[in-house]
Amino acid sequence: MRRVYLSSVAEIRFTRILEYLSEEWSENDKLNFISVFKDNVELIRRFPNICAASEQMPDIHRCVVNRQTSFYYKIEGDSIQIITITDNRQDPNTTMHDLFRFTK
Repeated sequence: MRRVYLSSVAEIRFTRILEYLSEEWSENDKLNFISVFKDNVELIRRFPNICAASEQMPDIHRCVVNRQTSFYYKIEGDSIQIITITDNRQDPNTTMHDLFRFTK
C-alpha cells in the first residue's frame, strides 16, 4: 500500500486549521474534520487517481475534504505527497500560484 505524507507546507496549514477549529469551533468540529481528512487520505491511498487531476498540472490532483477545504497531492511512485491544503473560498489563481511554487 502507498505511503501518504504531508509536505512541510501542508503540515503547517493542517496545524493552522486545527488551531483555528480549536479557537473558533467546538472540539467535536475539530475531531470531525480530522476524521474526514483521514478518510480522504485513506481513499487516495487505496485509489490514488480517484480525485480529479489539474488541467494546468496533470500530475497534481485535488481532493475536496469539505466545503471549505481541499488538499492537492501528487503521486510519486509508491508514495503520495500532499503538497498543500487550501481554503476553497480563496482565489483559484492564488492556489495555482502556490502549487507552481511548491512543486518546483
